[in-house]
Amino acid sequence: LSIYKPDLGRVLNYDIQNNSLGFRTPERSFEKEPDTKRIVTLGGSTTWDGPTNDKTWPAILEKKLNDFYHNSSYKIEVINLAIDGAPSAMSLTVLNMVGIEYSPDLVISYDGVNDYSFSSWERVIPDYSNRIKPFNENIFLIQTFIPTFAYKSYLISVAVNLLGPVLGQTVDIYSYINEYDNGKGTDTNTVENGLLLYFRNLKLMRAACLEYGCKFVASIPHWVATGDELSNFDNQV
Repeated sequence: LSIYKPDLGRVLNYDIQNNSLGFRTPERSFEKEPDTKRIVTLGGSTTWDGPTNDKTWPAILEKKLNDFYHNSSYKIEVINLAIDGAPSAMSLTVLNMVGIEYSPDLVISYDGVNDYSFSSWERVIPDYSNRIKPFNENIFLIQTFIPTFAYKSYLISVAVNLLGPVLGQTVDIYSYINEYDNGKGTDTNTVENGLLLYFRNLKLMRAACLEYGCKFVASIPHWVATGDELSNFDNQV
């Protein structure tokens, strides 16, 4: 796919391959082979993204670790369960419903950027369900009616991006589902309260790992451009 990125002002080429569970990671059975060490990675686009599957950071990590331990008896598998646009609430769910089934030795959460974007909105409830809408497959979006092969053309990719707003549509599917609804929820939220929700999700992920005998590591949220508010968020984390 050729996807126009307005923030970067250029088109990026993607080759995205999902396994049978819908994750951008190799097909692997839940049963872990002897002498295999497993790492499960969680997060949003910062963990999911990459021009090809083998150029996502979890795939690069797997290669580097196997190169480092090539003289040992161990094989390292890094299973990428990240979801584009996901906040920590979704990573927590994925870990408990899917990640634990892989019997990981280590879980890495690279969440926070999307939590930060949610944290300053008022009345966000703990599962963020009044912030993220379910995707309605019947909605008309230009992107869903353009054949995949057409996106190999830079011109079509840019044209689709420009035509959406002219037709009164959101630019992409992410903008459609990531839509705040302030008519629901009971909590008035601030950045400080948003941090508490993020901390809670990290602690619950850590608790699941402790229960199932694996280590847990969480990263503070990094971004291409870091303003004062995100820096303050990072510092508190």
